[in-house]
Amino acid sequence: MTSLYLKPLTRYAYSLKNMDPSDADDLVHDFLAVRIRRPDYFGDWEKSGRPLRRWLMNGFLFLMRSQRRQLANRRRIEESLARQSTSDHETDADAFARFERLWTVNLIRRAIDETSQSCIDSGLDDHWEGFRRHHIDAVPFRRIAEQRGESPRRVARMSRTVVERLRRNIQKLLERDGVDSGAVGEEIGRLLEVLQ
Repeated sequence: MTSLYLKPLTRYAYSLKNMDPSDADDLVHDFLAVRIRRPDYFGDWEKSGRPLRRWLMNGFLFLMRSQRRQLANRRRIEESLARQSTSDHETDADAFARFERLWTVNLIRRAIDETSQSCIDSGLDDHWEGFRRHHIDAVPFRRIAEQRGESPRRVARMSRTVVERLRRNIQKLLERDGVDSGAVGEEIGRLLEVLQ
């Protein structure tokens, strides 16, 4: 059905004032792909009593006007930001620090969740539990070992296995974020500073 209206709408878009030809094609395709697919679009058309071609032309004009308003608003915002002094931007350092801290916390939580799951999937539940109790709950290895009937050295070794998995998961997430693999250690140090 859209093929019947694609060419006429595109020609219509080309004929409008202030319409760049490359924008015309994109806008028509956006209109046909997005607006027409709304569940209520044809129901609204039927209620209007207009021919479909007129309904489509009006809908396209509304989309074009909306796009122009968005562009004008974007330009106003950009001009306003350009007029502001750099000192105004420096006050955003707190917002940047808050973002970095929250992102770091979320990255570490994600790495912990992935590490926990990989330990469980690998049958290393006891390794994970020892790590969690020591590093998260702050229980000494000696006490964990007594409760399990194992040596503190073994519990520490099991915990180091989890620490290594956690480090690899953090590294994987940092590399996915764009950190070069050679700079991961430095980035982890920076993340620890952010958390303090």
